[in-house]
Order: sequence, then C-alpha cells, then structure tokens
Amino acid sequence: MIFIVVLLCSLLVLPEVFGCHMYHVLSGSMEPYLPVSYDQYIGSVILALPYLGVVMTLLTSLYGKLAAAAAVLLGVVLNLAGSLWERHAQKKEP
Repeated sequence: MIFIVVLLCSLLVLPEVFGCHMYHVLSGSMEPYLPVSYDQYIGSVILALPYLGVVMTLLTSLYGKLAAAAAVLLGVVLNLAGSLWERHAQKKEP
C-alpha cells in the first residue's frame, strides 16, 4: 500500500524534475484573439477533462504538497500500525 502512495505522490514531482512546469492562467489575457473551435483542429477530440487542470494546480500548490506529504505520512503510520497489530495478534494465538 505504501508503495502505491509513494508512486502516486511521485507523479506530482516527476514533471518538475524533467523541467516541465505547470502554469495556470488566471485571466483571459492568454486566450487567443480569434476563438478557435474544436472543428478547426486537425484530428478529433477523444477525451476532454476540463477540471483536471484545476485539480493539478491545487495539488502542485503549497497546500497540495502539504496534503500529499500528510497522505504519505498517514500511509506510513497506518502501515506500521497494521504491522504492530498483526504481530500482537500472532503473539496472542497459542
């Protein structure tokens, strides 16, 4: 379980290791002057996740990183508690 938590948290850090930085446009100043519809793109849209950028922005903020660190710490504590519980249960069995 702890491996999965570490793996998921590393997905938040790995893009920055390779030099990719996430930017969030807070105003409409970065929108194109002429609106472009999906029909004008080459190819077709298979999947659109409009709120994924907002989630990723929240997760890469200071509070998101603190929450990820807290989740990892909670996973470690629960893993250790489970190990101690199992060891204690094995000692009680005859």
